Amino acid sequence: MKINIRYIAFCIALSFLLQGCSNLPFNFNDISKSRATDPQSADGYIAAGDSAFRSGNTDDALVQYVLALEQDNNNANTYYKIGTIHRTRGNLEIAESSFQKAISLDDQHLPSREGLGLVYLRKEHYGKASTLLESVLESDSNRPDTLNALGVLYDLQESYGKSIQKYSQALELNPKSAKINNNLGYSYYLQENYDKAIEQFRTVLDIDPSFDRAWSNLALAYLQSGYQDDASKAFNQIVKPHQTLNNLGYLHILLNNKEVARELLDRSLANAPSYYPVAIQNLESLDSRQDSLARTMADDRAVVGFEQEITTLPANSSTGEAERRVNRASEKILHISH
Repeated sequence: MKINIRYIAFCIALSFLLQGCSNLPFNFNDISKSRATDPQSADGYIAAGDSAFRSGNTDDALVQYVLALEQDNNNANTYYKIGTIHRTRGNLEIAESSFQKAISLDDQHLPSREGLGLVYLRKEHYGKASTLLESVLESDSNRPDTLNALGVLYDLQESYGKSIQKYSQALELNPKSAKINNNLGYSYYLQENYDKAIEQFRTVLDIDPSFDRAWSNLALAYLQSGYQDDASKAFNQIVKPHQTLNNLGYLHILLNNKEVARELLDRSLANAPSYYPVAIQNLESLDSRQDSLARTMADDRAVVGFEQEITTLPANSSTGEAERRVNRASEKILHISH
């Protein structure tokens, strides 16, 4: 019989309230033996969870970590791992509770303090995020991910001097990080220092030529500097020619260069008539959205670029009832109420 591990996770969670899962149509002990190093050991479940995590199966990893907490619910690192998976999935309430539980067990658990700071950043609680992340650096200044997170936070607050400082410190520790270099470049872009931004984005692409976000950011910087041909070449590295024309047209809309935008969008339509709805919508929605979209582009870039850098857990795209059961397992064990 094929076992649904997500259903197991749901039953595990209920067992904390019901003291057992007697209605299972199988022997749970036999199943757990096949999925963990030692079914009687929290370390065994953690090892199985870590193995699942490394293979990209974060659903299974969550199940194993919940099993580990059945054996030992005072392990801060296990709560941290549960919190990190949920943070990467955008389940911020569960992640926040997980990190808070870890910190309650060990108030110097720096990964959990950092993780909670990242949750606050995502929730736009900038004051809490800054306080927590700065406190992490007071305990350990050699944490490039924390420095990078603070750089993003200060960019969002338009405190560019502080953001440049944090990115530069992060790069001293991890000079080959394409994403930290990219964030530094975008900080220069936000300050309208386009020459420095172009130089920095080129550095990113020397490190990782496949880093699409750097190509698009380079195109933005070129366009702002008046180098439209170079901007087109940069966009052409990541999209088709008609999409490049549309992108350039859209950016000229944001720059209020309506005639240039119209010419580029017309050329996009000529190259790919099926692209017509996208290009036309860009023109029709111009005036009412211009300012807000310009700000959104900057803010989304900073957060997304940052998240890509600090995320070390493989992504998992599972959705629906199965994932809800896994989430409920975590919620039950953390006593979260919504």
